[in-house]
Amino acid sequence: MDYFWLVLTLKAIAVLALAAFLPFTARSYYHFRHRQRQGEIARIFEKLEMIEGVDAHDKIRFTELGVDNCYDLAATDFIPLLIKTPYNARELIDWILQAKLCVKFGRGVKDLRDHGFRTIVDLEGLDNSTIEELSKETRLRVSSLTRATKAVKTDHNIKRLQRAAQLLSEYWEGDTEKEKRPKKPRIGMA
Repeated sequence: MDYFWLVLTLKAIAVLALAAFLPFTARSYYHFRHRQRQGEIARIFEKLEMIEGVDAHDKIRFTELGVDNCYDLAATDFIPLLIKTPYNARELIDWILQAKLCVKFGRGVKDLRDHGFRTIVDLEGLDNSTIEELSKETRLRVSSLTRATKAVKTDHNIKRLQRAAQLLSEYWEGDTEKEKRPKKPRIGMA
């Protein structure tokens, strides 16, 4: 009979220890998943270094205005930014359109740049077959590319920036970053 009580006591201790340990395990798993999700969200708000042409000085200047990442720059209104910063209009438009591409694709922007896509406007002329081909050559999904292509065609802010860039290019002289980059995106050149 003493053996029975010993086994029962040991089982009770094991159950109590397990019950005390499980909340800790569940809590630590929750914190792990929470940190992991925060990392996923942080990747969406890519750093300003993802934008070609933005250096450390520019980043400090933008941070003073409350623009800390690509999402902030993509959502910023162009005119107040033009007034509050020393940058020219074409440069700001280019950076904002690059930021919009970064927000849509995150780190996939590197793949797009390897294929000649620098800003979100460069996706405008893609048709379904080109989107599928680009998806195969990069790690981007067809659905993401299709949504971004539709956004270029329907987003009024992108259209406004694109029109402003076109108007500025009619009156702009001198070499610019846009003139130095390839005229058409390269598809099929892996």
